[in-house]
Amino acid sequence: MSANPVPNVGTDLIRIHKVMTRALEVSRQGSQDASLPETNQAGFESFVRALTILLHSHHLGEDELAFPFWRTHLPNGPFDLLSDQHHQMTIYLGQIEGWLGAKETAWQPGERSKLHQTVTDLQSLWLSHISTEEATIGPENSLQYLTPEENALLGRQLAEHGQAHSQPSELVMPFVVYNLEGEDRVEFIKLVPPLITQQLIPFAWKAVWAPMQPFLLAE
Repeated sequence: MSANPVPNVGTDLIRIHKVMTRALEVSRQGSQDASLPETNQAGFESFVRALTILLHSHHLGEDELAFPFWRTHLPNGPFDLLSDQHHQMTIYLGQIEGWLGAKETAWQPGERSKLHQTVTDLQSLWLSHISTEEATIGPENSLQYLTPEENALLGRQLAEHGQAHSQPSELVMPFVVYNLEGEDRVEFIKLVPPLITQQLIPFAWKAVWAPMQPFLLAE
């Protein structure tokens, strides 16, 4: 029997970053696609809405939990810069949420073009942000500076915080699962109660998230 893996909150961080990195690229492409079928527009809006919810939740968890925790281990870390970048991204997210609220005009060419530019700018900042963040609190430093108990504690706190702030679950949880693939999806599902992945996502919640399927990875 193999030993239990050592907890590593940095690995969890990279996994959730992969979700949002893919989702930003899909959103950028979708906002540029003038031929997107009208039947897929509602699904795209749900996809973008889930992205904004998850990004807000992720950054809130870092600002309230992860960064204060890490400052005690890396007092000279770039946490002020990272939090400032969170604030900058919040501005872009507000613009995206404005597009989502403009139901009657959202898909007009000019409005879609504005969305595309906003998502492109957000994506550029995001990629720069996670490069710095992963170099600071990624897997290597999580093992070097945190004990296994600290990794487990912070990981549990962030998961609970994220679940509380990533609502509605029936939209956001499938969004996370199906923006991951391969081993990343397998490892994430291990952290989720079986009730969610085996019953709620494929059955009870399916009507909510199914319109997003053209933009998600295969089940």
